[in-house]
Amino acid sequence: MLTDLLWIADGQPWPPEDKDEAVRRAEHVKNRLLYNGDHEAVFPKLAAYLKDKEDDDKKVPIIIGLAKTATKEYLNFIIGESPEIDAPIIYDLPDYEVLTDASRYGIGAMEISQDRVVAISPENFYMVVEPGNIQQVSAYVIFAEFKQLEGEGDKKKEHQYVKFTIHTKGQIQHVVYEITTSDSGLANVPGATSGSGKKLAGPIPVKTFKQYEYLEVDAEGKQDTGVDELLVVRIDNILTSDRYYGQSDY
Repeated sequence: MLTDLLWIADGQPWPPEDKDEAVRRAEHVKNRLLYNGDHEAVFPKLAAYLKDKEDDDKKVPIIIGLAKTATKEYLNFIIGESPEIDAPIIYDLPDYEVLTDASRYGIGAMEISQDRVVAISPENFYMVVEPGNIQQVSAYVIFAEFKQLEGEGDKKKEHQYVKFTIHTKGQIQHVVYEITTSDSGLANVPGATSGSGKKLAGPIPVKTFKQYEYLEVDAEGKQDTGVDELLVVRIDNILTSDRYYGQSDY
């Protein structure tokens, strides 16, 4: 598990080489596919069997979307119990989205900003937990990858970046790193989480990028929230003593 923010630094591998977080995010990907009914992607051996022409006359494929049914039943039971958030102004809350995520992923989360409250996908953040209490989160790191062309004329080249929004108590930091690749054979393998050859290069001031010029931050990309709490609200599904995030209904 991640217990500090030292993995966000120049030369560090991307994604971070943490087995627990890699397993968590892979689980979320699988559950999203189940929710969408994409059973062939989740059960490749079954898909291969059904595509095989042999014994076709004996095959009766029946696909039952129990994953989405489980989530719908969960929502029917819980939707009337909206999470309470104390804020100067009450905005529309993405209750349905977050509770749907809590059912299919095991956790749902929303980010509070100065002008809105939005749902964030657990596939797009990392949790930094306390070493002595794995269910106590000290930071959430929301990430968004993007690409853009840079250079002039024939020298234009596509660069890949990742923008981090780092939530800690009383503070939010916005920072960008370029994603660089080595000569590793796995550098361009989709979904590679370890030994991918991808590394972080930076940091790059967030206001270097036009799409982030609106952010009111200091030279290090930091904002003081004035609230001694994390401005990420998380809702866990079933928790047990050996888990640091909720268990999916699937």
